[in-house]
Amino acid sequence: MLFEHDASNLQRNNNILLIDFNGVAINALAINPKDLPDKILTKEIGKHLVLNMILNVKKQFRSHKVVICCDSHSWRKSVYPYYKFKRKDILNNLKVDWKLIHEIIGEMYTDIKDYFPWMQIKIEGCEADDIIGTIARYYRDIGEEIIIISKDKDFQQLQTYGCKQYNYATRKWLHCEDPEQFLADQIMAGDQADGVPNILSADNCLADGIRQTTLRKAKYDYYKELSLDTSTIYHKYWNRNKLMIDLSQTPKDLRLQIVDEFNLQYNNPKKSRVFDYMYQNSMINLIEFSGDF
Repeated sequence: MLFEHDASNLQRNNNILLIDFNGVAINALAINPKDLPDKILTKEIGKHLVLNMILNVKKQFRSHKVVICCDSHSWRKSVYPYYKFKRKDILNNLKVDWKLIHEIIGEMYTDIKDYFPWMQIKIEGCEADDIIGTIARYYRDIGEEIIIISKDKDFQQLQTYGCKQYNYATRKWLHCEDPEQFLADQIMAGDQADGVPNILSADNCLADGIRQTTLRKAKYDYYKELSLDTSTIYHKYWNRNKLMIDLSQTPKDLRLQIVDEFNLQYNNPKKSRVFDYMYQNSMINLIEFSGDF
């Protein structure tokens, strides 16, 4: 069960923000660019919008640690060729300059690494989902509250580890009453946006425009029994969806790289050079807040 509520009354203790960077950046630059002057996007304005969004969240939660979680080419594509096969078409419907947006995001990876005191993790083969999922799972007992900054509903499964999720777009919490049941339901239903059909349907059905076999909620227990029967095709389809959706399925070698990188950066904090960055990039409106980053 999913419900949202206002986050203004949060008791602010030591916490770590895990920021779904590509999601935050795309929301600021393409989906909801309400602060874009005259609707004209430039690299300078784009970087300002993204940094301002992250700063607002950091100040709201008074966080002492920020982890910028970055996307790379996903390992999922190598094991399931239909993964996110329509993502480009979905994004192109927004009618924005994606070349410019990707340039902004790419440059900001370097900017954040060189100038900002935040941790930044980018692992070849990993999406931000893998990084966030691994940190939430491995560091639940670190003694600091973990808050995921993302509007992606899939992260609700991670609340089984005691972390929280804040939707920066609605400015509300995403709270899941039963994360394990949520995950089971997601595996059952698949994820059309990511090209993953339900457990009754073949791998290629979404890509080839074939209608999925309808799932009926009243028969979920029956479907679950089918998926456990190794003699059925539905067992294969359940495992396919679990591999794509369950964030505990990130390959071990990638999880170890994430853990190593997190430990390295957590134990060796960077010196802030934010003022230099703001001055060099003429970010007059943000320069007075350099110490807040």
